Amino acid sequence: MRLRTPRLAMALGLMIASPTLAGAVEAHGVALLVVNRNYEGMAESVSIPDIRPLAGALQGRGFVTRIREDVGGEELRSLIERFLKSAPTNGVAFLYLAGRLISAEAEGGVDEYLLPVDVEPGDVADKSIGVRGVLDLIRSTSGAMFSYLVLEGTTPHARRSEGAPPQSPRPRISSDEGVMLGYAGNGFTQSFVAHLGDPKVNIPTALGAAAGVTNGWISGSAAPPPSLRPASGPPTQIAKGIEAGAEWVNALGTVFCWCPPGEFGMGSEGATPSRTVRFEHGFWLGKYEVTKREFDLVTLKKPRNALAVRPTHPRDGIRYDDILQFVDELNRR
Repeated sequence: MRLRTPRLAMALGLMIASPTLAGAVEAHGVALLVVNRNYEGMAESVSIPDIRPLAGALQGRGFVTRIREDVGGEELRSLIERFLKSAPTNGVAFLYLAGRLISAEAEGGVDEYLLPVDVEPGDVADKSIGVRGVLDLIRSTSGAMFSYLVLEGTTPHARRSEGAPPQSPRPRISSDEGVMLGYAGNGFTQSFVAHLGDPKVNIPTALGAAAGVTNGWISGSAAPPPSLRPASGPPTQIAKGIEAGAEWVNALGTVFCWCPPGEFGMGSEGATPSRTVRFEHGFWLGKYEVTKREFDLVTLKKPRNALAVRPTHPRDGIRYDDILQFVDELNRR
């Protein structure tokens, strides 16, 4: 369906904000919480803490939060891929995976997996996606500037005494530029939620405190935005903005700012003559440069001789006709 009122306006050059978020105080955040408790062939469900307090704490921090339970192998992979591809440009993505955690041989070495509810442990490397696979997707497809991946659950195949219950992994946190990985042990999530209740504590600090890690654990990672900004509506429902500067995030993670009807004097300050330009209808304007990820998802093109490498880099190496196709396809969605 073609979106005519209000329209979307995009440009491939410099827009109204820098993509680096340097000095930014607001961004958009999304969270996906996947919990697998009821496995095929298992008489008892996996003991996982109630996920609702975590969802509520993240929503209180401004995250648009989604919960999925008892997910199978094919669905799990596609669910994670869609989530990461739709993460807001220069925003924050939080991915929580809970259930049976196992290690398995995969291409490139041993990887760690959340076991899907319909997959045997011996088939997990072929029918699911591991931690390394998720981290690769974050770096190659996500538009988020900051991403968090937290795993919680039991390790049924770890060495233990005969008849002893499955063990939870020891809480630990690791960080890379823009990506943080955490393994939740006993009491981790409850502690994390409690720390999120303090508005003065940011997410990395809350994760570190829940894992029992003190100052210095976050070295090498950029500090995330201190607050998240709610969007004007759901990604699939475009509507007129409430006020100038209101923001909306579409299903591709593109961030738009609302420009209301009005007029302005066109020309350099103090120059004469200037002319009055009037907008009778409001429109949505792209907040950032069109990124490599956004352009490629919409046009399915891979420009030659382009310099953009990361998904958040501004798209380059394109022609005027490519821009027209991009805008036209964007308005059709």
